[in-house]
Amino acid sequence: MIVTLLVFAGSILLLVGIHEAGHFLAAKAFGVYVMEFAVGFGPRMAAWKGKETRYSIRAIPFGGYVRMAGEDRREADSSIPENRLLYSKSPGVRAVISL
Repeated sequence: MIVTLLVFAGSILLLVGIHEAGHFLAAKAFGVYVMEFAVGFGPRMAAWKGKETRYSIRAIPFGGYVRMAGEDRREADSSIPENRLLYSKSPGVRAVISL
């Protein structure tokens, strides 16, 4: 039973990671600044910092997210160039990143 649960959680973690990697790679391909790539929710279990992006594995493996600069227009960070913000991209580019 424990092995089954571990295999299930590992499978979900892998699938979520692949799904979120699609958003991440599309954002990077279009020059969007990615602040964090996370697999899972809740507290960080492990994290490391790349050139720009913080990568993390979270405690609850049933989800994940890619946090991009400019997702929320109210969030302002003057250290990130305007052309690297998600909302500065065309609607078509934003749709590709979302899909």
